[in-house]
Amino acid sequence: FVSQYRSLISLDLSKNKFSKFPIQISKFSTLKKLSLVQNRIAFLQKSDMNQLENYQRDKHINFELLLNDNNFVCNCDSIDFVRWLQETKVTLDKNRNYSCVYIDNSKKTTVYAYTHLEFIESKCLSKIWLTITIILVVVFLLLFTASSLAYKYRITLHFWYLHIRRKYRHYTALEGDSNEYKYNAFVAYCNE
Repeated sequence: FVSQYRSLISLDLSKNKFSKFPIQISKFSTLKKLSLVQNRIAFLQKSDMNQLENYQRDKHINFELLLNDNNFVCNCDSIDFVRWLQETKVTLDKNRNYSCVYIDNSKKTTVYAYTHLEFIESKCLSKIWLTITIILVVVFLLLFTASSLAYKYRITLHFWYLHIRRKYRHYTALEGDSNEYKYNAFVAYCNE
């Protein structure tokens, strides 16, 4: 569409297999209508929604977006999209009420999801806390196991620490005059 960025008024991309918003609408100058009917779009990304809002505002065009018969979801990932559908100034088809798969995998509408947005957010928040709790428990168990093993094998670990330190430090002469010492000493012991 590069040659038509300044002249195209209506664009029909319906009955394709788009799963994401397929164009960068900010490149168009006079586009008034975009049809994405019967695609596989689950929800619009925040960047796509911002792009549509900015286009409508900057071009002073009453922009119309057709989204009927897509595979919309009304879950944790699409909260912003469900809110945007009801609050945007972009003209939408089907009275802004599309079919979607709700958070409990039942068929609902986007208007229903919008009116129950607090419920979706609370479900999402509980999932976040559950994930954080599981991560913290796993980290605690790993730290506890590591510290228990370190305590149990502390003598062996200390031995290996001294062994590695000896490897890298090599021989260090005692301070002072080496002639003032009468004897040399070396201590060897078994790890067990």
